[in-house]
Amino acid sequence: MQRNKLRATRRILRAVIRVITWVAAGALGLMVTIIVINVVGRYVLNRPLTGTVEIVQVVLVMTVFLSVAHTEVREAHIAFNEVVIRFPQRAQSIVMGVVSFVAAAYFILMAWQEVVLSVGYIVPTISGTDVLHIPVFPFMYIIAIGAMLLGLELLLNGFFLLSPEDGRKDEVT
Repeated sequence: MQRNKLRATRRILRAVIRVITWVAAGALGLMVTIIVINVVGRYVLNRPLTGTVEIVQVVLVMTVFLSVAHTEVREAHIAFNEVVIRFPQRAQSIVMGVVSFVAAAYFILMAWQEVVLSVGYIVPTISGTDVLHIPVFPFMYIIAIGAMLLGLELLLNGFFLLSPEDGRKDEVT
């Protein structure tokens, strides 16, 4: 019964991650479009797009942090497991489960601290970028959302890895 609740929670979380990943893909498309407009403006029209670097920086934050949980879902993060793969299967699950819990704690703490830090950036004295005055605090919330989704995915992975039967591979979407 507990395993069914974990699976249901995983399905919901992964649906949210899928939607957020599409937002990240849209941000990546926007970033490419802005760079192309800037290059064409600079070399063809001799008028580059003002604030391109700032726009690309904030859109890059969206692209990275809104897609990092998807990378975990796909098991595409770089991993060094030369020692762990020599362990028996159950020991591998335990070690990787503990690592997942530690990483989950780190990213959930990161999300919380990002929200706390972003409150200070709402104040007008440090609210925007230099050239275009793009507000910084919304992108800090995006970092928090991405870190929280990654933390929750890692937390669920830890529970699945430490359950009696290894459920890590049962629902990769």
